[in-house]
Amino acid sequence: LFSVFQYLKGDKLYSAHARLLFKPEEKQIIGDQMYRYSGDREKAFNTHLELLKSNTVLTIVADNLGGKVRQDGLRRSLAIAQGQTNREKNDIIELSFKHPDAEVARDALNELCKTYIDYRLDVNSQEITRLLYKFEQPIKKLQIELDEKESALRAFKESNRMVQLSDETN
Repeated sequence: LFSVFQYLKGDKLYSAHARLLFKPEEKQIIGDQMYRYSGDREKAFNTHLELLKSNTVLTIVADNLGGKVRQDGLRRSLAIAQGQTNREKNDIIELSFKHPDAEVARDALNELCKTYIDYRLDVNSQEITRLLYKFEQPIKKLQIELDEKESALRAFKESNRMVQLSDETN
C-alpha cells in the first residue's frame, strides 16, 4: 500500500522516443567513381553515438530550445543505444528522452535529431570542400604548365614558319 502511495505521489516523467538510421557515407565525387566508407563499421557507429551526446551537439540543442532544457539536463535524461532485431545489432540508433513535460520531451528529442542531421551535413560539406581544395591546387598547377607548353609550342611553330600567328586561335 505504501509503494502505491509513493508511486501516485512521485514525479511523473514523460518519455519521447526516436530512431535514426545510421548509414556510412557513399559519395560520388569524380565522374562515375563512388567513394565508400571502408573502415571499421562498429567504430564508426560508436563514433556517431558519441556525437549525438557530445557537448557540441547538446549545447546547440539547448540553445535552440530557448532555455527549456539545459545541456546537463539533456545529458542526464537522454538514452542512446544501438538498435537490435532478434538480439542482433542493426543500423538503427535508438534515442529516448525523459522529462516532466511531455511537449518538452518531444521537442528536445526532435531538436536533437534535427541538430545531429544538420551537424553531419555541415561536417560532410566541410570535408568535401577540403577535398575539392586539395584537387584544385594541382589542377591550377597543371593548367599553368599546360599554358606555358602551349605558348612554347606556338613560339616554336612561328619561329620555324610552320604556322602563322593569324592561323592560331588561342
